[in-house]
Amino acid sequence: MGEEQWTKTFGGENDDFGESVIQTSKEDYLITGGTYSYGHGDCDVLLVKITDDGLITKNTNFLKPTGLILYQNFPNPFGEETTIEFELFNDTKAAIYLYNSQGKLIKTVGEKFYTQGKHNVKLNSSGLSEGIYFYKLQTISSFDIKKMIILKN
Repeated sequence: MGEEQWTKTFGGENDDFGESVIQTSKEDYLITGGTYSYGHGDCDVLLVKITDDGLITKNTNFLKPTGLILYQNFPNPFGEETTIEFELFNDTKAAIYLYNSQGKLIKTVGEKFYTQGKHNVKLNSSGLSEGIYFYKLQTISSFDIKKMIILKN
C-alpha cells in the first residue's frame, strides 16, 4: 500500500474505521468511514476533514437514517395470524393500514405512538377473505408498503 503518514483515533480504541481517503487539495484530505463510538451501539457514518494546518473536523450526523423500515410479514402466506415487524428511527405516531387488491382500506391495526426501535403487531385474518392484500406502515413523515397473502383451509 504505502507508508503510513498519520493516524488519528476519534472514538475508543479500535472503534473507528476508514473506507475511503480522498485528497481534496494539495494538503487537504477527506476521509469517510464509520465509528461505533457514538450513537446507540450501531455503526455511525463518520466524515473527517484534515486540512494542511492540521485542523480536524468530524461529522457523524449528516447521514443518520431517518424514517422507517417495514419488514415482510411472517408467516406469509398465512391462515389465521401473521406478524408485521417494523423499525422506526424516531419516536412517532404510526399505524398499519391493510388494503385489498382493489386498493380499498379494509383495516387499521397498531395505531398509536411508538418509541424509536423495532416493533411488531399481530394481524388476525378473521373476517377477511383469501387473497392478496397490501399493508402500509405510515408515520407522519414516511411510509412503506408490502404485499401479503391470506390462504385459509
